[in-house]
Amino acid sequence: MEDQKTLQLRLEIIESQKIQADYLKWKLISVATLVSISLGISGNDTNGEAEFLLCVVPFCCAYIDTVSLHVMMRIMTIGAYFKFRGCTYENYIDDARKTNKGSLRLENYALKGSSVIFNMLPIIFGVYKIIGFHDYSLGIALIAFGLLGIIFSCFLAKRFDSAVQNLAMKNLSP
Repeated sequence: MEDQKTLQLRLEIIESQKIQADYLKWKLISVATLVSISLGISGNDTNGEAEFLLCVVPFCCAYIDTVSLHVMMRIMTIGAYFKFRGCTYENYIDDARKTNKGSLRLENYALKGSSVIFNMLPIIFGVYKIIGFHDYSLGIALIAFGLLGIIFSCFLAKRFDSAVQNLAMKNLSP
């Protein structure tokens, strides 16, 4: 019976990792779609109102990051449970995370780094709008939303790191 539960948790980790990869793909696709529509890259002539869609990019990143970090936290929780139960592999991975912090966090870096880069897009375009005297109000809105997106991404990263540290310190009794 215990082996069945262990197998079920292992399968949940695998499925969660697949979902995690899908979220990263959908983040790229959704941001690329928003940017192409708002900047008129699709070939359609926009009258400027579509440029406001760039303000949605930070919300898109925030939503996908929140859900993705939740999935990542679920994976970490199952791993912590296995570690508590004496799983040799989870103990090895935990030691590897402590000694070589970067190599096992590439997906986490991709998630956080892409959010910062994607949230810079509205800021850059907003600065362009202000400097070029094109549309001051749009420029301010784009800069504000981009900055809010970066702040929220940093907040999420801090909360996630804190949750992982708390999880590592807990005694997970079955």
